[in-house]
Amino acid sequence: MDNAIAAAVIAGISGVLGSLTGFTGSLYLAHNETVQKQEEHLIKRRDERKAAYIQAINLVTDWQWRRASNDPNADRDFTIPFVRSAMAVRLYGSPASINAVDRIQSGLKQLNNAQDRRSLDVAYTEINAGLDELVEVARSDVGPRLDEDNLPDVSFRRGAGPRT
Repeated sequence: MDNAIAAAVIAGISGVLGSLTGFTGSLYLAHNETVQKQEEHLIKRRDERKAAYIQAINLVTDWQWRRASNDPNADRDFTIPFVRSAMAVRLYGSPASINAVDRIQSGLKQLNNAQDRRSLDVAYTEINAGLDELVEVARSDVGPRLDEDNLPDVSFRRGAGPRT
C-alpha cells in the first residue's frame, strides 16, 4: 500500500509540474506575442513619421527648385499640399520636427508679407533654416543608424544640402 501512495504522490506531483510547465510556456508565448505587437506598433509609428517628414521635405525642396526656375505655378501647387504635410508632421512627428515645421511656416508668412529685398532674404533664411532643421531631426529620428546599418562614419554636409 505504501507503494500505491508513493505512486499516487508521484503522479500528482508530475501532474502539477506538467501543468506548471504548460502555464509557464503559455505565459512565455503571451509575453513574446505582446513584445512582437509592441515592436510592430513602434515600426508602424516610425513609418508614419518617416512618411510625414519625407513629404514635407520634398514639398519644400521641390517648391524652392520650381521658384528658382520661375515656374508660375510653384506657389499654387505647393501651398495646400504643404499645409497638409505640415499637419501630418504635427500629428506624427517629434516635438523637434514640429519646431522645424514652425520655422518653415514662419518663414513662409514672412515671405508673404515681404516688402523689400531685405525682408525677402530674412524669409528665405528662416525657411532654409527650418528645412535644414527638419532634415536633421528626421534623420536622427527615422534615418540610418551607423551601428545597426553598418554604415561607414564619414563627414557630410548637414541639413538639406545645397540650395538652388
